[in-house]
Amino acid sequence: MLVDGVAQPPGGKKLGSEAAPTLRLRRNPKLIDTLRARSRNRALCVVGFKLTRGATVVETQQAVGALFARGAVDHVVHNDLAAREAEGGAFPADIWHREGAEITHCDDRADLALALEQLLTAGSGRATL
Repeated sequence: MLVDGVAQPPGGKKLGSEAAPTLRLRRNPKLIDTLRARSRNRALCVVGFKLTRGATVVETQQAVGALFARGAVDHVVHNDLAAREAEGGAFPADIWHREGAEITHCDDRADLALALEQLLTAGSGRATL
């Protein structure tokens, strides 16, 4: 942080109120993009999550496709806030698979948990993190 053009170390002295501090932020890399490099498990299966709000079918396909295009995920779980029931009820989700043709629909969180467990333990044949 800069105060009057002078860098202030974290936890340093109290900032005076006569000058407004300047914050310089930098973009951090997406954690999901680094999971494979961080893991010692070369057979790692990565599941990404994408949340949209009122997305059309085309917008959903583009959002999910963008995650796959990064090359960092094997599957994507997509939910849309507009599909969530009032009062925190059922929250449907779809599991998209890299191959693209298959989509597993889950009516609620319990269905999603079961589908992910089956996918990650028996279905994919790949070890998880």
